[in-house]
Amino acid sequence: MATRTSSLLVALAVAFVGCGNGEAGSSVDLENIQDRSNFDQASYFIGFQMGNQIWSQMDSIDVADLNMAILLAGAREALQRDSMRLTPTNVRRVMRTFEDSLGLRRLRRQAVDDTSAQAFLDEIATNTAATDSFFASLEGIEGLQTTESGLRYVVLQEGEGEPPAEGDIAQVNISASLMGGEEFRALSTPPDEPAPLVVGTFLVEGLNEALKGMAPGESRRLFIPPSLAFGFGGWGDPAPSDSSYVEVEYDEGFNAVPVEIVHYIPPATAIIIEVELTDVLDPVDTSDFGIGTAPPAIPQEAAPAPQQ
Repeated sequence: MATRTSSLLVALAVAFVGCGNGEAGSSVDLENIQDRSNFDQASYFIGFQMGNQIWSQMDSIDVADLNMAILLAGAREALQRDSMRLTPTNVRRVMRTFEDSLGLRRLRRQAVDDTSAQAFLDEIATNTAATDSFFASLEGIEGLQTTESGLRYVVLQEGEGEPPAEGDIAQVNISASLMGGEEFRALSTPPDEPAPLVVGTFLVEGLNEALKGMAPGESRRLFIPPSLAFGFGGWGDPAPSDSSYVEVEYDEGFNAVPVEIVHYIPPATAIIIEVELTDVLDPVDTSDFGIGTAPPAIPQEAAPAPQQ
C-alpha cells in the first residue's frame, strides 16, 4: 500500500514540476524537502493533498490500473487551464465503466467475510445472466437496430427536422419500465405532458444517445443495457421484501385498477424506455454537468438499507 501511494505521489510531483519552473519529465528529489523554499514546500504539500484525495475517492484502485503518462499529461493540462479533450459523453461512459470495475473489486474484497456483499455479487451475476437472455430474445424484433455502444431501439414513428445536440433542451414524453415490464415512474413523464430534458445531462446515458439521433415528432422504443443505464449498482433503495409495490388507479369508468409501480432498479438490470421527441428548444451550457449527473455505479455498502 505504501509503495503504491508513494509511486503515485512522486509521479504527481513530477507532473506539477513540469507545469512550472521545473523541467517536464525530470526526476524530483524530495529529500530534505522541509529545507527547500516556501514555494517548493507548498508545491509538495498541494501535490500530496491531491494524491490523498485521489486515493480516498478510489480506494480500490492500483497505480498499475492507470496509464500514468496520460494521467500526468491530464494533470498538467488542468493546471495550465487548458480545455479538456474529452467530451461530456466520453466522460460519462468511460467513468461508468471505470467506477463499475472498481465497485466490483471492492465488493469481492468485502465478500470474503461479509455475507451481504456476497449476496450482492450473486444478485449481480443472476441479473447479468437475465439481461443477456433478454437481449438475445430481442433479435427477432422487426426493425430492431443496435448502435456501437450496445443500445437497441425500434423507431415507432418517424419525425422531421434536425435532431438535438448536446446541451439542447428536448421536450419529451417518456414511459419507462424494467425489462420484465414493471413500470418505473421515477423516469416517466405524465401522459401528454412533455417535460424539458437537457440532452447530455440525463442520468440514463442510453436516452442521451438516442435523443441525439431523433428528429422532432419521432418516437422510439429503447432497450437500454446496464452500461448505459444504472450499471452494476442499480438505483434507489429496495423495499423490505421486493423492488415494487402496488398503487390503485381508476379507469374512465371509475373502476379501481391495481398498478405495479417500481421504485428501485436492481443491479445489472436493463430498462426499456419509450420516448417521443416533441420539440427542440434553445441550448444551454452543459459544462457544469460533467460526470456528476450519473448516480454512483456501485454503492459503498454492499446492500443498501431499506427505506423506513
